Amino acid sequence: MGWIIFKWLLLGIYTNCLILSDRDVNIVGGDRCRLFWQTPCGDGCAPVSWLCDGDDDCPGGVDEHCGYARCDEKKIQCNDGTFCLDKKNVCDGKTDCADGSDEINCPNTTCLGMQWPCRNQKCIPMIAKCNGVDECGDNSDEEFCEAEHKETCSEYKCSNKCLSENKICDGISDCVDGIDEPESCGKKCWDNGGGCSMLCEETIWGAHCFCPAGMILQADKNCTEGTNYLVTAGQQSLGILDLNSKKYTSMAVHKEVVAVAYDLAKAAFYWVDVEGSIFWSLAKNSSIPIYRDKGVTSIAIDWFTGLIYWTNLLEERICAGMSNGNGFATILEKNIRPEQLLLLPAKSCMFWVNQRDNIHSKVHIETAGMDGSGRKVIVVLDSLKPIGLTLDYPTETLYWFNEDYESVESINVDGTGRFSVSNLDITKPQGFSVSEGWFYWSEANKILRISHHLRRPKEVLVDPAVAFILTITNQQQKSSHQCQKAECSHICLLSPLKTKGYKCACPQGMYLVSGKCEGNRSMCTINNGGCSERDTCIQHTNGVYCLCPDGEDCSPDTWEVQQDYGTTLQCDRTFFLCDDGSECVSMEYKCDGDRDCPDGSDEIGCSEVCDEPDAFHCSDGTKCIQGELRCDGIEQCPDGSDEIGCSQESDICGFWCDDNQRCIPSDWICDGSEDCTDKTDEFNCGCSSDDFICNDGQCISLAFRCDSKYDCKDHSDEHNCPKQKPLCKPDEVMCPVSKECIIKEWWCDDDVDCEDGMDEQNCKLSKVKCSEFQWTCGDYSQCIPDFWQCDGQRDCKDGSDEVKCQPRLCTSSEFQCATLMCINMSLVCNGKDDCTDSSDEGGDCDVQDCKDCMHVCYKTPHGPKCGCEIGFKFMADFNTCIDIDECKELPTRPCSQICLNMNGTYSCSCHSGFLLHHDGYSCKVTGAEPVLLVTVHHDILLYGLHSAKKDIVPEVAKSAIVSMDYDWKEKVIFWVDTYSESIKWMKLNQQEKGTLIKEIQSDCVAVDWVGRNIYWTDGVSSCILAAKLNMALNGPQEYTIVVDTDIDQPHSLVLQPLNGLMYWAEIGSEPQIERAGMDGTNRKLLIKSRLGWPTSLTIDPLGRKLLWADGQLHCIGVANLDGTNIKLFQLTHTRRPFAVALFEDEIFWSDMELRTVQKVDRLGKNRTVLLKRNVQPHGLKVMHEILQPQVYNPCEEMGCKHFCLLGPGLKGSCQCGPGMLLADDGLTCLKSEDQPFLLMISPTVLLQVYLKHLQPDTGLKALPEHLAYHLINNQVASADYVWKDKLVYFSDSEEGIVGNVMLGSNSSSVQRIFQVNDIISLTVDWLSGNLYWITRIPNVIEVASVNGAYRLVLIDNLYHSNSLSLHPPDGIMCFSEWGSEDQKVGPRIECSQMDGQKRKVLWKKCRLPTSLLLAESGTRLYWIDLGHNVIDSVLLDGSEFREIQVGLEAQSVFAYGEDILFWTTIHDGYTRMWYSMMGQKKQLWFEVQQKIVGLKVYSRQQQQGYNFCSEKNGGCDHLCLAYPGGRSCRCSMGYLLINGSKCEAMECPPETWQCQDQLSCILNKQVCDGKKHCADGSDEMECFLTWEQSALTTHVLPRPSVSPSTQEHSTTTSKWLPVTATYYPESHSISSSSREKSSTALSHEVSLKYANVSTVTEKVSTSQMVNFSVTQGAGRSSSCTAQMCNMRGRCSIVNGMVTCKCHEGYTGRFCEEEEMQGVSVLLILGLLALVLLVVVGTIIFKKKRAAKRRARANLQQTTGRGNQTFRNEAFVEVPEMSQTTN
Repeated sequence: MGWIIFKWLLLGIYTNCLILSDRDVNIVGGDRCRLFWQTPCGDGCAPVSWLCDGDDDCPGGVDEHCGYARCDEKKIQCNDGTFCLDKKNVCDGKTDCADGSDEINCPNTTCLGMQWPCRNQKCIPMIAKCNGVDECGDNSDEEFCEAEHKETCSEYKCSNKCLSENKICDGISDCVDGIDEPESCGKKCWDNGGGCSMLCEETIWGAHCFCPAGMILQADKNCTEGTNYLVTAGQQSLGILDLNSKKYTSMAVHKEVVAVAYDLAKAAFYWVDVEGSIFWSLAKNSSIPIYRDKGVTSIAIDWFTGLIYWTNLLEERICAGMSNGNGFATILEKNIRPEQLLLLPAKSCMFWVNQRDNIHSKVHIETAGMDGSGRKVIVVLDSLKPIGLTLDYPTETLYWFNEDYESVESINVDGTGRFSVSNLDITKPQGFSVSEGWFYWSEANKILRISHHLRRPKEVLVDPAVAFILTITNQQQKSSHQCQKAECSHICLLSPLKTKGYKCACPQGMYLVSGKCEGNRSMCTINNGGCSERDTCIQHTNGVYCLCPDGEDCSPDTWEVQQDYGTTLQCDRTFFLCDDGSECVSMEYKCDGDRDCPDGSDEIGCSEVCDEPDAFHCSDGTKCIQGELRCDGIEQCPDGSDEIGCSQESDICGFWCDDNQRCIPSDWICDGSEDCTDKTDEFNCGCSSDDFICNDGQCISLAFRCDSKYDCKDHSDEHNCPKQKPLCKPDEVMCPVSKECIIKEWWCDDDVDCEDGMDEQNCKLSKVKCSEFQWTCGDYSQCIPDFWQCDGQRDCKDGSDEVKCQPRLCTSSEFQCATLMCINMSLVCNGKDDCTDSSDEGGDCDVQDCKDCMHVCYKTPHGPKCGCEIGFKFMADFNTCIDIDECKELPTRPCSQICLNMNGTYSCSCHSGFLLHHDGYSCKVTGAEPVLLVTVHHDILLYGLHSAKKDIVPEVAKSAIVSMDYDWKEKVIFWVDTYSESIKWMKLNQQEKGTLIKEIQSDCVAVDWVGRNIYWTDGVSSCILAAKLNMALNGPQEYTIVVDTDIDQPHSLVLQPLNGLMYWAEIGSEPQIERAGMDGTNRKLLIKSRLGWPTSLTIDPLGRKLLWADGQLHCIGVANLDGTNIKLFQLTHTRRPFAVALFEDEIFWSDMELRTVQKVDRLGKNRTVLLKRNVQPHGLKVMHEILQPQVYNPCEEMGCKHFCLLGPGLKGSCQCGPGMLLADDGLTCLKSEDQPFLLMISPTVLLQVYLKHLQPDTGLKALPEHLAYHLINNQVASADYVWKDKLVYFSDSEEGIVGNVMLGSNSSSVQRIFQVNDIISLTVDWLSGNLYWITRIPNVIEVASVNGAYRLVLIDNLYHSNSLSLHPPDGIMCFSEWGSEDQKVGPRIECSQMDGQKRKVLWKKCRLPTSLLLAESGTRLYWIDLGHNVIDSVLLDGSEFREIQVGLEAQSVFAYGEDILFWTTIHDGYTRMWYSMMGQKKQLWFEVQQKIVGLKVYSRQQQQGYNFCSEKNGGCDHLCLAYPGGRSCRCSMGYLLINGSKCEAMECPPETWQCQDQLSCILNKQVCDGKKHCADGSDEMECFLTWEQSALTTHVLPRPSVSPSTQEHSTTTSKWLPVTATYYPESHSISSSSREKSSTALSHEVSLKYANVSTVTEKVSTSQMVNFSVTQGAGRSSSCTAQMCNMRGRCSIVNGMVTCKCHEGYTGRFCEEEEMQGVSVLLILGLLALVLLVVVGTIIFKKKRAAKRRARANLQQTTGRGNQTFRNEAFVEVPEMSQTTN
């Protein structure tokens, strides 16, 4: 039998063909299986232990073709001759032989009548069946519980126990949770749904509530989605957190926890302590030990079978055991160092982290079946130890935290789709887990979480001391699995490979025969395994362990291996007995090159295994490997002989040097950089024929020869050139001898620029004033970055930066002299003075003895002391030495790219595409030479970073090129041409060029080489845009807006397509650097301090750094990609840096003041000047293929019809251009003209969100796809939109204007209409075009035509109205009123016709109503009541009041439309926009950064209808105001309504006075007589001025100068005063009632003394007008409007005087005159004076004659029409409002 198994082992591992039972069996995948020491099995791999185990595991049963069994005398042979059985296994009730012959003719033996037989032949009490506890140990008593009681079992179960229906609603709680006595007992489904929230079913006992699939019925009969739980473990505590309710439950345990798992079905913890004991704990109950396996690092629960799995790093194995402690089996144990085990029972798979076994190997994440089959590597990791490997079960994605990069990485369970997410504000987590888009982690004293998708800050959940975290969801707890039908006697393992879906296994000490386990379960059954009576014996592979019970004093050898030497060790048939009989070793370890037996007998006689034709024999003769593994860079032979002599050429080995000890790539030969220490790689190298060879061997383009600029480092390119007579420019100086001209900044700049070298001679050191982030050297002649001080390197010329520094702490291998200097410990007590003060010699140097030193003992003058070897350090006891992690603990980074810590040392390595330089620190790129692209004015220079070769592409633009980028795939350079306002391109071979984007205003361009798009910034419109990278297009390019909200002058942009991210800098009012996805999502502010003028952002993808140049702070900035750890390099030679780049280990920058391109190392040191030109350099970009690797482009498969932009995680999303919306298919774009949208109004920007972009099911946390319209230099207070015109009308609170802007246009299209101050609510009659608004002071409602030509006050007796809403089809408007300050008039909501008539109170049961909205065809009014923080609603007849929404705030606004309700709240300084379908409870939200002052929903259907003013202005001359069933024509101020529709300018006859509303005339003597004669009461205002004080006695409004039918009359009616200005009184001195109501009049905002001009006597001169003042506090308020300045200027009030700032071309106090030149002005003034004299004389004559007539009539009569009052036909008295009560 043994030779058959041995043959299986050899052929199963090393061949692809098996010849068994005289037939060929083809085993595929053999190469892959051999890597993991497994054997081929069908299409997969299986452990060798499966061979000949009596169970058909592989297809066709080829694993059991083992020949005929030969049995010894102690065994009994099966009838078919295949197996040998122990006699005790015959007639044991278990079928062990394949033919069942061992159970033939056996007596009947069963369990007792009150017992139930377990699958493993154990008998348990019948009542223990289906009680929720694994009594059998194989969980067979808890399987098929529902099936066994299907006739009497209802849906109600208690811990998997079924109850018959007669137990339901019997008044007795049979279930612990009382679920058998629900509240629905006796209820019927037809009666209010039986009290169920969703589904109801009639039963004999009442209504049965249940939920749809995927939801859970709660105790309150509500259905909820599945709950996720977070399991935590502290030092001595266990906890579980309900992630829905945030309820946290914890329990204390008596030992420190190192691993934990949780069985949700049993509510049980399984946990491991530091000693390897595995415990089972119910909540709040004591812990029960079930296993002891020292070295356990992780544990997991198979919730299908109830088995527990664990990893043992010490024993290097994965085990699975029964949950009751009745034994465990080893699943995998070869070439494995497992940790962080995860199970996926639904797919019968497990996953774990496989730690490396030496410094040359790497950490893997591996997978296998839960039976150990199909083992393979999923991913190879760069990090040494990932934290918190976790599985997101719904998505079947593995996640872990990479501590080296502080990122979360993920991969699908099938090994595809690896992604990395960084900048998550997670640092040094102790535990980590993922669930439903949330990352959970633990720190020292709390549990936190952060969203993967949302831009939200991290959230603290609980505050225990947490060690690690595991997420469990109820969806995991499924019940149906293959092991339920298995006939395994002990352990059933789920298998993805086996056709029957499971694999039977046996506990240690037993072996499998035909699916049954036989043999002793444990050596502990004999004399307790040799342990004492008090000890507990536990089986171990090499013997037994003795476990001391808690609280007892056991022998000191507890837990040591007890070997039974009195008996012969018997091995399982799949194990090999070592020759010395001491140990059983798995057959798969036979001849594997490792000595597993103590005597090495498992590797004896193995030379015959190397019989493959291409096999390689290891030099030590112990092992053979496949020939293809030879020279693959990985040592497979134990002695490493398979990697010796591998010197063949490859991509990374093309030239051997340094005595054949080093091989470099062929690309490094003659690249100008000495890569070999013997410098042979740069021997016999020359330049091309198109180059000029400098004297030092440098190659430059011939174009640089004799161009009057030094391009060779040795200046030889300008030797022997024709010299022109130098003529230096004003900013240049001449070299004294060589006569060159250099700019002043180059004089004494530490670089020789003059051929004679005189520019660096006699340079005087002057005192310098260092900047904020610099340190001043001792001689005040030099400034260095502040972090250079005391860094161990001398940077100041006088060395002062390393003086007075704190002494360096000596290492454990060093001795500290009395002078605090450190010397190597080996130099102490050597007879020589190595310390300057001789403190290392003398004293007790002769004392020799040391005690308990771990490493070495040194003699010192203070006596012998312990020391550590180099690379180690002392622990706190100063005796124990531990490794120093040089990668983290050294003051400077020891490696350029990757640092791997090792025991006592470290090693450096490089990322893919780089090779380690011979210095052992730096990394050099492979492939073509990297080139630095430099834009110098209109040229592009190419500089080889290794060879220093220079080339030039001349005159590619007509103006300076400030930004460029390139596409390596197409070999194209792109740049911004500011002259033609376009983005241009050119092939590197200069054969093709063209224009990509036209008509842009940009100063930065960036190429997305993965998604094939180009991005640019627009600093004028403050946005970031993108277009397709398609040079073949000839017509205009379409574009899409990526970011356009809350962005202030973006100036620099850099992309990170591999992660789908972009970074940009803003240089507006507050400089800052932000990051977002390349699709505009996941936006985050990174840096907002220590910035001046950030430009030229660049990314170091390997070092994960962000760099920028700052010309204002004169520095180069460096930070982590998350904005942390900011450093500013303020160097002497960073005068005005403009652009920055980084490659390999060097930083490059261009300086506009010094006109140079320079480089330094990563610490800012070792400066070198690369280029010096007499014109300014600008853009920099390093060009190399490794910087733009060709990777998977997700956009290629998405099928987007317009644009596809990358997003975070390298995911694509379809986007549309301006004015387009994404269709429902998510691919095509449609015009947005007919789509309803939400308009969010903020003071400086209008945000347009189409309703289809909202997600009513899942919601959004970030602002959805939207359009933003910036209103530059405006402060919007209120706005409204007219659909047919696409115009938004708005009021500006700062400028005091009403304007409009067309949606879809930019900010330059803002049009100003007219000026009105202090508007608080503006709305539009979208049928007639009239504008309605409310002003704050005075509080009135006005109306104006759409162009502002005609204005009228509609309602004036208001106290505190702030909101107005119209419904034009019905001619109705409603407005709010908060009432008077003395509370005599209370708050209310009023409605009236749109002409201001028929006012009525609609609702009074409110406190502070605002944000009124007429909806539902004008039948219902909605509003916010800020007094109650609710949204209310009522019908317009005052009925059906509803409270719509609660929980609003003082700053809330709302909107309603398309059956969606919107409202705002403030949360953490951000506006949270809530929305909900009307009548539904589900509420969703997204965040907006701007302050929102208004919300409105618009649709085409909403603005449909007709009223009597919608066509031809209703036939009215001026204003057409609609009302229900008709219209009212009204005239503007100063005009009289004729025939109901015409407007003519109105004049009052002599001896009369026109009322301020310009609607009537009264007698002069009626003015200020104590009685109101004018309807507006204006005749009794400002009566503190007597008529005797007035120089004018009659009061008639001047006639307009042009026809009233033209528009111009509204702006230039009077030469002296504007006719349409509005005057609003606050109070007057005649009547207290008038003060209460503040009635409003119409006047000209000037003192009454000059307000009325006689047309009969004389006109007021311009000099008189200068003294016009605005009366403050005397009865009139100061409303200063543009009409005051005849619409020719801007009105303001200074010291109570009206002041007009006239537009160009106008002059005069009120801009009433047009400017004229020269003599014409004097001539006109003279003519005017003459006319004025004639008019004055006429007026005086008429006055005298009139006085005589009045005297004769004894003043009892008036002349002509003097006593008549003229009224406007459109005027109707406004009756007092009826006080209705709601």
